[in-house]
Amino acid sequence: MAEILQLAHLVQHHRMAKVQIRRGRIKAELDAQ
Repeated sequence: MAEILQLAHLVQHHRMAKVQIRRGRIKAELDAQ
């Protein structure tokens, strides 16, 4: 059971990281203009 929770946590963390990267890119593009 703990393994499933750990996996879910990793997936959630990965999604959060992707969102952060996307936000960073958008901000960089806005700053460049």
